[in-house]
Amino acid sequence: MRLGRIVGLLVLAALVAGGWFLVSKLSNPQMPRPEKVTRVVSLDQGWSPEMSERFHHTAQGTFLLPVAWLNHMEAGFFTSKKLTDPELLGGLRYITDGVKPGPLNPQGYPVGWAAASWSSPQPGGGVPSNNVGFNCATCHTGQLNYKGTAIRIEGGGSLSDAGAFQDMVGKAILSTELLPWKKKRFVDGVSKDLGLPPATVEAQLHGAFLKAVEGTKQSFIKPLYSEAAFGRLDALQRIANTLFADDLMQPSNNRPGDAPVKYPYLWDIGRLDWVQYNGSVRQPMMRNVGEALGVKAQTALVNLKGEANPEPARWNSSVMVDNLFWMENSLHSLHAPAWPADVLGPIDSGKAARGRDLFAKNCAGCHGIHVNAAAEPVEWKVTMIPLEHIGTDPTAAENFAHNTYDASKLGAGTIDGATGLKLVTDRVKGFQYDRLKLDPEARKAWDGYGREGAVRAPLAYKARPLVGIWASPPYLHNGSVPSLFDLLSPTRPASFPVGAREYDPVKVGYSTAKFDGARTFKTAEKGNSNAGHWFADDARAGKLGPGFSEADRWALVEYLKSATYADYPCTDAQTKQPLNGPACGR
Repeated sequence: MRLGRIVGLLVLAALVAGGWFLVSKLSNPQMPRPEKVTRVVSLDQGWSPEMSERFHHTAQGTFLLPVAWLNHMEAGFFTSKKLTDPELLGGLRYITDGVKPGPLNPQGYPVGWAAASWSSPQPGGGVPSNNVGFNCATCHTGQLNYKGTAIRIEGGGSLSDAGAFQDMVGKAILSTELLPWKKKRFVDGVSKDLGLPPATVEAQLHGAFLKAVEGTKQSFIKPLYSEAAFGRLDALQRIANTLFADDLMQPSNNRPGDAPVKYPYLWDIGRLDWVQYNGSVRQPMMRNVGEALGVKAQTALVNLKGEANPEPARWNSSVMVDNLFWMENSLHSLHAPAWPADVLGPIDSGKAARGRDLFAKNCAGCHGIHVNAAAEPVEWKVTMIPLEHIGTDPTAAENFAHNTYDASKLGAGTIDGATGLKLVTDRVKGFQYDRLKLDPEARKAWDGYGREGAVRAPLAYKARPLVGIWASPPYLHNGSVPSLFDLLSPTRPASFPVGAREYDPVKVGYSTAKFDGARTFKTAEKGNSNAGHWFADDARAGKLGPGFSEADRWALVEYLKSATYADYPCTDAQTKQPLNGPACGR
């Protein structure tokens, strides 16, 4: 009798534990509440409101869901809220403040969401459908809040949790198929909007369900990505996993996404000779095609059986290179934001002047503007700093250099990330260039200044000019330091809450005050180290120079608030002589 009770209790405990595990896996993550904003301020960064709006909602051919599906699909198993619910999107820190429906955004979607009609790139294509996807602005339009005022930062890093939303979409598809009441509401709404028989919508939903099941198997065992913070993604690994695991239908090519980086700011990006945090990509179009592929542009690398499609059809995709060309060109006129003293308070000019001298002496060697005047057009040469010298978290650079993938379906054997990115982006953009019948000169222009499509994998990180850095918290490539003052200090917070856009204009960064729904950034976890780039008086690894006094740190912070192209250190990259004029952005 006693044995029977023990067995019964064990079975009950197993059922409870299994139920808890299932509920935890099917639930959406805890989110903070939307932030209260009473007004939105846009800064003068060289763009008109019309250009900003176009950048926010120009489609790249990426795929999230069809418009009708997005508008009717509920967000998961334990909620009836739609995926487009403002409270849900606000909690995920998508930019919705001040966004209204308009000609380019008739649905009133958040900044960075774009709809366009296109057909499947698979041979046969089918009938074009109206689809929603993310564009550059999803991750590269920022917002800083201060006492109820939202400051829009064009080209700044956003705080959105794109990874959590994509996971939420998968759970929404699963719940819509499995729960009859949700399925009926969805099928009825989509059928009415598109004029399709309910049976057709049900069949399409079932097909999406089967794909979602495959996509969520991994998360039930061990999540592939460990980003665990707002405003960060393991961007390069997501591109590689999307291309070589998802698009090739080869799950064995998945690699852990354990090196998240913060979304970088885009002003001056066209001037830099190499981009990405590890200075891995040379050509603008290659960078942008890779980004579009990483956020789920549709490809035709393999057929529905997982077999390679024949050349050249395998390189067809939904990537809209014409729109990418426009978006890249729009960045040529985008400049760094100036500190809005009327919102954030005045700058101490005396401290800022002292800080400029300190910056020129201690920081400009790496972070100054270094002009390569021989390039056409003029380029800014980034300083590449080896991992062992800079001492910051090495995971992002090491993963890109060392991870390999089976690309035998593409006739390439085992390849590393740099080789694979170059192979696929070269062919994908080439297919679209051929389709558009671009001549050689046009191809050079669309590539971006005729730059070579080079990809490399150095064990190093780049240093770039810091004009406007005040508008792009948190700091270091992985966002592991909440403020500039902390970055310049000999000690930094080991953990801090993330997920609030409230700005700290004194320390210059996000506020670290506690709030409901916050997640905790833990610097002890892999990919999250806040070490390196030290100014300290001991012999620690990653030390760049002696420690700054507290007064020096405040002076440097004040200068970085105030820095403009007009007063920023600028030299010739070859001769090291001071320069002035347009080559320096003046």
